[in-house]
Amino acid sequence: MNRLIEKDIEALLSEIPMAQQFRTIKGLGKIFTAAILTGTGDLRQYAHGRQVLRKAGLNLAESTSGKRKGRIVLSKRGDSALRKYLYLATVQLV
Repeated sequence: MNRLIEKDIEALLSEIPMAQQFRTIKGLGKIFTAAILTGTGDLRQYAHGRQVLRKAGLNLAESTSGKRKGRIVLSKRGDSALRKYLYLATVQLV
C-alpha cells in the first residue's frame, strides 16, 4: 500500500517543474517535497521567502496588552500542516 502511494506521489511530482528543483536538495525526500508544495502551491507567486514563512505562521509577532509589553513569539496564524512539514524537513536537513 505504501509503495503504491509513494509511486503515485513520484508520478505527480514528475509533472511539477518546481518539484525538480526541490529534488536537487540532498536529504529532502519526496514526501516532504509533496507536502511543502501542497501547502504553498506554486512558489513563483511569492515575491519573497518571508511570504512563505508568513503563510506557515512562522513570522514573528509581539504578544502585548494595554498595560504590559509582551515578548516576541511566533504568530502561528498560518497553515499548521505546512509549518509542521517545514519544521520536519529542516530538522532532517540539519
